Amino acid sequence: MGIPHYFYILTQEYNDICSIVAPDNCQHFFIDFNGMIHQSAALKISPELIKSATWDYLHTCIDLIKPSQTVNICADGVAPLAKMNQQRKRRFLSIIENKSAEWDKNAISPGTDFMNQFNSFMSKNIRDTSSDFIYTYSGTNIVGEGEHKIFSKIRAIPNNDVIIIYGLDADLIMLSLISNHPNIYLMRETIQVNLIQTETSNKFVYLNIDKLRYRILRQLRDKFNWDIEEIVENEIYSDKSCEIIESYVILCFLLGNDFLPHIPSLSLKKNGHSRLLYAAKNVYDKLKCNIMNNNVINYEYLIDIFKILSVDENDIIIKLNEEYIKKGAYNENQYALKNKSPLAKNIYSSPQNWRALYYKHLFKSSIKDTSIIIDSCKLFINGIKWTYLYYKQLPKDDRWYYPYGYSPTILDLANYLQGNINEFSGSGGIENRQKEPPPISSDVQLLVILPPQSFSILPEKLRRVMSDPKYGLAHLYPNEYTIETYLKTYLWECIPNLPAIDIDLIEKCISSL
Repeated sequence: MGIPHYFYILTQEYNDICSIVAPDNCQHFFIDFNGMIHQSAALKISPELIKSATWDYLHTCIDLIKPSQTVNICADGVAPLAKMNQQRKRRFLSIIENKSAEWDKNAISPGTDFMNQFNSFMSKNIRDTSSDFIYTYSGTNIVGEGEHKIFSKIRAIPNNDVIIIYGLDADLIMLSLISNHPNIYLMRETIQVNLIQTETSNKFVYLNIDKLRYRILRQLRDKFNWDIEEIVENEIYSDKSCEIIESYVILCFLLGNDFLPHIPSLSLKKNGHSRLLYAAKNVYDKLKCNIMNNNVINYEYLIDIFKILSVDENDIIIKLNEEYIKKGAYNENQYALKNKSPLAKNIYSSPQNWRALYYKHLFKSSIKDTSIIIDSCKLFINGIKWTYLYYKQLPKDDRWYYPYGYSPTILDLANYLQGNINEFSGSGGIENRQKEPPPISSDVQLLVILPPQSFSILPEKLRRVMSDPKYGLAHLYPNEYTIETYLKTYLWECIPNLPAIDIDLIEKCISSL
């Protein structure tokens, strides 16, 4: 998923970064495979048809790109708990979206019979296919998200080689930027891109990451007045340029990602990107440094960013809330606008009390009870560091996750970090475990992410764990639950209110089988 609407913003800001013509002389073609499987699953209703359609589509792409050295197909394996938390929410929402579906798309998860069979299908087909390049396939039985498997392989590729990555996830943009590896292009279907297309038979669009880096550096200097020398702008992979790009990516984490909710008053749709980068310019003028240097976050910088952004937080939230209340739903996909949160109405009636109402409704806490505010602020700031470590494939705690559906307010983030900055030195605030925890298994992931309506796709041994009261897990799988719609428009943006993940209990139950 990545940052919502980010790709659209980029293509509006920088109109020369995309092309409908495939790059020449591609040596290495990478496929973030889950997106391709989901594309086929949207059109087919049987496992066999989905597998064959995916294989055919894969080869349509390969024939178009004509890589000379390698084709690397990377499917999602077991993910960190922070990603599972997002997958859990998405899969519970998918049951509402696809009530009449004949085939359960939640089967596209590591450990299901469908994906185990898909792994065997892919391995056999690759063995039986002759080609002029080397095939690699990393299936769901290998730990890690597809996009991270891709960038693990890219590290070993020479800088002069041309790399094309097929994938729909906006995270691929950030991962490409932060990899600091040249000659990367991202390939997407044109239907997935909010660009005005001329009449053309071209089905794909290609995002040039080198051009994007150049445009970001140029815009940071010319529009947002960052202190960037011309030599840095032209040498887009110099040490200084890489530091600036990494700082840019870290700042964009505040706009939301797969692991942290975006801050409501800092929305891409409402000029959040520009506000963030102007604030960063002001902080740089004061501190004479960027937020990121040598894999270390400058938390003094982050405090000042929060302080600047908090100045107009009240006005922005009140205005957003008023617009949301007055906005009407115009089509069937605008789920949230038809099911407006009572919080929106309460804030509209009492705007001066928005912060207290925000915590009462979304965090089930009184603003006088600071424990929830402290906990959410600490976890959110931990999450900024954790996300950076994850993107850079540096050591991290795979069992960390942010459990709340919404972020704290910017004012509270500023106040908390200023009062507790010493906690965020060294490890960056993420506690080191005394003993490295064991890897999370695919069985555990299935019991974390699947709703009860997907009971039938569980392996037989796990079905009784989900349903038998003696295991004590039944409360994790409600058939009915409320959905939080505050400041959301579409169903996929909403937050299902679900019981907290108890991974220790799940692992204990599985070990007793």
